[in-house]
Amino acid sequence: MQASFEILVIKSTMSLYIVKCVNKKCKWTVRAAQLRNSSYFSIRTYCSTHTCSLVNRKLHHRQTSSNVVTEMVTNNFRCQQNTHSPKAIMTMMQNRGHLVSYWKAWNGKRLANNLLKGSPKQSFELMPSYLYVVKSQNPSTITHLEVDEQSRFQYLFLAFGACIRGFSFMRKVITVDGT
Repeated sequence: MQASFEILVIKSTMSLYIVKCVNKKCKWTVRAAQLRNSSYFSIRTYCSTHTCSLVNRKLHHRQTSSNVVTEMVTNNFRCQQNTHSPKAIMTMMQNRGHLVSYWKAWNGKRLANNLLKGSPKQSFELMPSYLYVVKSQNPSTITHLEVDEQSRFQYLFLAFGACIRGFSFMRKVITVDGT
């Protein structure tokens, strides 16, 4: 990918992996076979030089998946708090020599967020323990978590005790709007 050559997977099994350049006249190839009684692979054939012309190099090729985008932008996400839009990710990838679609950039951003912060499902699983801690640290706090039959989130009610006590000191105001 760094040299912008596309590859083609010829064979991919549990014991054999063969990859060649997408150009049929090019001699670049990798053949790896599984070692006996092991889960390790050994590279049996490797021709490292591309004999195809520079015309065959492409910035936009199939090996640049959302997972590749995720790996490339994860370090930037750690440094900068998720300020990247998919278009900014597309520009960053292009500067590194790879063209990606808006969808791949968006999906790569989503995967990087999930990798660094956890998925929404993982966050929801922490919700009951969070509410317990809030109640124990804030006396007279009211919490209610509603889920459906499959334990999927429906809604959450949270009223801090300090706010509840403060409502009694508020000035009573009647407002009339256009409805």
